[in-house]
Amino acid sequence: MTIQIFEYPAVFYYEKHPLIIDSFSVQVCFPDFRREGIISSVSGRNRVDALACAQELLESMVEHFILDKKTIPDASEMEKVNLDRGINICEAAPFRIEIENITYEKLKNLAG
Repeated sequence: MTIQIFEYPAVFYYEKHPLIIDSFSVQVCFPDFRREGIISSVSGRNRVDALACAQELLESMVEHFILDKKTIPDASEMEKVNLDRGINICEAAPFRIEIENITYEKLKNLAG
């Protein structure tokens, strides 16, 4: 068995909830998969929740490409990540944006 490591930059958008005072959510987007036409964003109630959802999403997207025998997109360098989501989830702009690499480690069986 070997491990394949897939690491992609994810953009975390912190947004105030439009109806609940002092409440916010965190949307996470993977720009490298969005460029390929894949729905590549999830959200959570807080950063921990959003990170867990993003890790699951990354695993699903990579597995989708593998099962469909498609070329998995190359990861962008952190400095070249496009922060524009292409959509506005809320009327207000995010009050905070972070970028972090998220990793999916896939076990690969060497048996042929």
